[in-house]
Amino acid sequence: MTFTKHLAARSNNTVEDTQVLFNMIETILNSDTIKTEALEKLNTSIEKFKSNNTWKNNI
Repeated sequence: MTFTKHLAARSNNTVEDTQVLFNMIETILNSDTIKTEALEKLNTSIEKFKSNNTWKNNI
């Protein structure tokens, strides 16, 4: 099982949503300049990703 599939399964997110999040992070990391809008979109995506976690209350 790949890392992305494992993370998706553990976080109760789809593999596609997990890959989209990682793609967003990679795009920002590879950018010469980072716009506020990109960071806000990433933050929203991370919050959405976290809200699907079934194990978050066990940490």
